[in-house]
Amino acid sequence: MSIQMTFASLSNLSLKIPLTTNILLGIFFFLLIVFVIHMVVMRYHWNAYGNDRLRKLRMNIYYFIGSAILFITLTACLVVYSTSIATL
Repeated sequence: MSIQMTFASLSNLSLKIPLTTNILLGIFFFLLIVFVIHMVVMRYHWNAYGNDRLRKLRMNIYYFIGSAILFITLTACLVVYSTSIATL
């Protein structure tokens, strides 16, 4: 079986998983809770075991900027997806 035939057969595969807005909101809030727990643990370790004030400050800034970018992206995707689907 050639590669082109494999790709052709995969393109005909249609997998539909209905995701309602409530399921997505549940996943969103679960990830938010996991993030808060992770944040508390990380901040504790940085404060307890960090040896340089400037390094701890930089790590907090990097961590919160990266977290804000991911949170905004997740929220935007949730809003776009939930407004673009028809109600099931």
